[in-house]
Amino acid sequence: MVTDNDINEKLAYLLKKSKKQSLVKGFVRIKKDGIIQDELYENIVVGSGRMFIAQKLFNLKYFSDTDYRSYIISHYGFGSGGAIVTGENVSIVSPDSCDLDLYSPIPLCDASSGLSYLTSPGDNIRHINPTPYVAKPLGGFQINFLAASDITCDYGQVHSFIQCDCQKAIGEPTYLVNDDDYIIVNECALYYTNFTNTRLFAHICFPPQYLQKKSDFVVEWFVLC
Repeated sequence: MVTDNDINEKLAYLLKKSKKQSLVKGFVRIKKDGIIQDELYENIVVGSGRMFIAQKLFNLKYFSDTDYRSYIISHYGFGSGGAIVTGENVSIVSPDSCDLDLYSPIPLCDASSGLSYLTSPGDNIRHINPTPYVAKPLGGFQINFLAASDITCDYGQVHSFIQCDCQKAIGEPTYLVNDDDYIIVNECALYYTNFTNTRLFAHICFPPQYLQKKSDFVVEWFVLC
C-alpha cells in the first residue's frame, strides 16, 4: 500500500532529481473503494500545459494561440485509452507532450443528470472528438510544503506541492443502469478552463481499473511546484 511516507519520499526524490532544473512535475496515487493501490504513477505536463504556465507566469499571450491568462486548473476527466490489454498482458500507453486530450474520454453523466460537466477539448491530431460531460470540477485543492532534510536550501526555503483529488463518485457514470454495471478507466487528465472551454494541462495513464457504478474511485494528484 502506498503510504503518506511514500508520497513524501517520492516528492523528495523528484525534487532532488531536478534540483538544478526548473520543474512542474506530478504523480498520482490511486484509491478504489478506500483501498490504496501499491504503486505511484508519474504524469506528464503536456505542451499545452507548459504554454499555459508560461502565459500565467509572465502575463504574456503567445502570438499564435488563444489568451489563456484568465483560465485556471479547475477540472479533470477519466478515459479508457491509456492501456492495451492482450490476454493477461497489459501495456501502459505513455502520455506524450503533444497530447491535446484523453485518448478515449469517458463521460461521467449525460444531459438527463442535470450536472454541468464540461466538454473535453478533443485532439485533432489523433482524431478524438470533443466529448460532452467529461470534465468534472475539482472538489478542492490543498497546498503543502515538503521539508525533507536533504532538500533544504541555505536560506531556509521550503518547497511546495499541490494536492487535488479526481473522483469518480458512487453513482457515476449516472447513465449506467445497474450498480454492477462498470466502466474501464486507465487514464486521467487535468484541464485548465474558463468554466466553459477546456484545455489539457497534464495527462497520466495507469493499469485498467474496472469501476462499477457503485464504486468510489479517487486519483490523488500531487503536483510539485
